[in-house]
Amino acid sequence: MKRLLVLLCFSFMTVGLAFAGQTEEISHNKPFSSKKDASFTTAKGNSHYTVQCKDGWGFFSDRPGNHKPYVNSSDYYTTICSDDAKKGVSITFQQFNLEKFDKLSVWDESRSAPVGATNTPELLNVNDPKKDDGVDYIGSYTGPSSPGTLTSKRGCLTFRFQSDVSVVSTGWYGKIGCANKPTTNPCTSFSKLVDSDLKCGVTITDDNFRGKNNYDTYGTCTMPGWPSTGREIIYRFVNHKASDLTFTLKEDNGSQPKLLNMFILNNCSPDACTDAILRPAENPNQGVESITISDAPAGTYYVVVDGNQTYAHNSFTLGVECAGGSAASCPDNAHYFESFEGYRLGKGITTLDSDHWSTVGNSSRSAEISNDRASNYKQSLEFNRFEGNTQDVNLDLGKKFKGSYRVSWDMYIPPMSAAHFGLFGGDNSDPWGSFGYTFRMLATKYQGRWFDVEIFVDMDKNRYILYMDNRHYVETGSYYLNLHHLNFYSPPAGHFYVDNICYGAVGSIPNAVSSDDRLAERQFTEDLTVFPNPATEEVLIDMSGYEGKAVDLVIQNSMAVEVYRQHIPEVNKEAQRISLESFNNGLYIINVKGKGLRTKAKKLIVSKLY
Repeated sequence: MKRLLVLLCFSFMTVGLAFAGQTEEISHNKPFSSKKDASFTTAKGNSHYTVQCKDGWGFFSDRPGNHKPYVNSSDYYTTICSDDAKKGVSITFQQFNLEKFDKLSVWDESRSAPVGATNTPELLNVNDPKKDDGVDYIGSYTGPSSPGTLTSKRGCLTFRFQSDVSVVSTGWYGKIGCANKPTTNPCTSFSKLVDSDLKCGVTITDDNFRGKNNYDTYGTCTMPGWPSTGREIIYRFVNHKASDLTFTLKEDNGSQPKLLNMFILNNCSPDACTDAILRPAENPNQGVESITISDAPAGTYYVVVDGNQTYAHNSFTLGVECAGGSAASCPDNAHYFESFEGYRLGKGITTLDSDHWSTVGNSSRSAEISNDRASNYKQSLEFNRFEGNTQDVNLDLGKKFKGSYRVSWDMYIPPMSAAHFGLFGGDNSDPWGSFGYTFRMLATKYQGRWFDVEIFVDMDKNRYILYMDNRHYVETGSYYLNLHHLNFYSPPAGHFYVDNICYGAVGSIPNAVSSDDRLAERQFTEDLTVFPNPATEEVLIDMSGYEGKAVDLVIQNSMAVEVYRQHIPEVNKEAQRISLESFNNGLYIINVKGKGLRTKAKKLIVSKLY
C-alpha cells in the first residue's frame, strides 16, 4: 500500500508539470519560426499555428520534452498551416508510441482558425458528391507503428489526440516544417482499373452493371460533382499523334432518365488532377454526352463511365472519333501535301490537279472531292461512291531513282467494301512496280474507321518498309525500280476515302532505331523482327523470313524458364500478335526454332506502366 501511494503521488506531479509547461510555451495563431521557437507542443484546448516556411523547421510533440508520457483523458485538436500557398505542412515522426486505446487522427485541410464545436473535420468531411468539402481524412494511428512522413496537399494538417482514462505511453515527437504539396499521377492507379481499350473510329457496346465503385481509389482526381456512390468502368485510349478527339457516350435507356456520366482524364502529367478532368456540358438531349478535345496531344487518356447513384446502371455505346491524321506529321519541305480542303465538292481530282493526278488505262472515272467524311477538317478524296465499275487513279511521284522517301496518307474503307494501293516503278504502259496491298471484303481490322498508311523506300539499298494504323509494322522487302507513281485502285465492289497525302524525302528509312520512329524501338532483320520493344500490352513478331516453314515460337524469362510456346505449322507474312497480360516487367528471350533451321533469338523488354 505504501508503494502504491508513492507511485500515485509521482504521477500527479508529472501531470501538473505538463500543464504548466504547455500553458507557458504556446499561444494561438503564433507564427512558428525555427529561429525563434525551436519547438512547440499541443495544448489541452484546440490550437492553430502558422509555420513560416522561409524560417525552416522545428519540432511538434504531444507535450514538452521527449520520451515522456502524455496525459490521460485528453481530447483536443491542433491545426498547423503553411504560410506559403505553394507549400503544405509536413511532419516526419521521429518517435511514436501510443497505448492501444489511445489514438492520433489526422486530416488534410485548409483552416484559418482553431477547430470549433460546429466545424470539426469529422463534421466537414462528409464526401458530399455535389461539392468539395475541403477536408481529406488521412488516417488514425495508435500503438508503436509510426505514421512516417505526412504532408498536406491543401496546406494544413489538423491533428486530434484522444487518450482514455488509464494507461499512457511515450507519445509522439516529430520534425515539422514546409514541403512541396504532393502531386498525384493518376495514370499509375487508373491503368490497374482499365476495363478495356478504345480505338479510333470504333464504337463499343457495354454496360456498367459489372463495374465497381472505385471512387476512393481516385484520390485527388475526384472533382466536385463526381458521384461517389455509383459504379464506374474505366476505358483507356492511346492517342498516337496529335489530332482532334471526340468521345461520345450514348445510353440505351429507352424512356428512362439519364443514369450515367462521362469523365475524361486528358493528360498523364504529375499534376494531371489539376484542371485536367473533362466532363460534358449539360446536354438537353438526355442520354447523350459528348466531349471534344481540340488538338489533343499524343498520350494516354482515361474515360470513366460512371453511374450517378448506386442503382444507376445502364447499357450504353461509347466511341471516339479521331480527326487530324497525317496532316500533323507532314514536314514543311515535303514534295507534296494535300488535304483536299481547297477544292469544289463533287469535282474529279484529275481535272482539278492534272499536274499530279491522272486516271489509268480504261478507267475514265476520276476520284471526287467529298465531304461525306474526312480525317481532319471537312473534305477528303472519295473513290467509287456508287461502287460501279473499276476506278484507277495515279499520283505522280516524279520518277525518283535514288535517295530515301516517305509517302503517307489516311484511309477510310466502309464496312463490306474493298480497296487497293501500290507503288509503281514504270509508266502506264509498264505499270507493275515493286509491291501493292489489297484490302479485301470483310477485312474488318481496317474497315469502318480512319487509319494511316506509311511507306518508306530506300532506293539506294533497294528496300521498302510498310506501316499501317499508327506505325504498326506490316511488311518489309526489296524495291528495285524507280519511284514513278502511287496508285489507288477500286474494284467494282470497292469504295474508300483518302486524306492528308504527304510525300517527301527523308534522311533514312527506319530499319533501326531512329528519331523517325517515335513510338517504339524496332530492329529489322531478314528473319525475325520484334516490335514494339520495350513493349507494354502486346508484342508483334514478324517471322516472314521463315514464310512457308513450320516453327516453334518460344519465349523464356531472364532465368531461362519457358513462359510461352506456340507451334506454327506454316509461317505467313502476317506478324504474330502476343498479349503480354500475364508477363511481368523484365527481360525475355524470343526464340524461333524449326527442323533444319538455325535458331534465331531476340531480346524483348516488357515495361508496363503500373
